[in-house]
Amino acid sequence: MEPAAASHPPALGANSTARAREPSRLSPVARANRDSSAESSLAREVAALDAARTALAVGANASARRQIEQYHRDFPQGELSADADVVAIEALAADGDARATQRAARRFLRQHPRDPHVARIRELAR
Repeated sequence: MEPAAASHPPALGANSTARAREPSRLSPVARANRDSSAESSLAREVAALDAARTALAVGANASARRQIEQYHRDFPQGELSADADVVAIEALAADGDARATQRAARRFLRQHPRDPHVARIRELAR
C-alpha cells in the first residue's frame, strides 16, 4: 500500500512568490486593467498632440506651442515626447524664429540622435 498524498497545499517558497508577481502571472482582469490604462494614457497623449498639430495647421503657432508645453506637464514621461518636441520646433519655424528653432533643434538632436524625425529637424534648423 502506498502512502497517502499530503492533503495540505505545498508551502510557498521565495520563487513561488516572485513568480506570482510576474506580469504573465497576472489575472486576466488585472492584465486588462493594466493594458487599458496604458492604452488610455497613450490615447490622451495622441489627442493632445493632434490638438497641437491642428493649431499649427491653421497657423495658431503660439497656441500649438502652449499645447505642447501643457503636454509635457501632463505627460512628463510621455511616450510621444519626441513627437511633441517636433511639433514645438515646427511651430517655432513657422513663426520665423530662426534662432529659437536652431536652439530647439540642437537640443532635440542631442536628446534624440537616432529618432526618425532627425532629418526633418535638421531641415527645419537650416
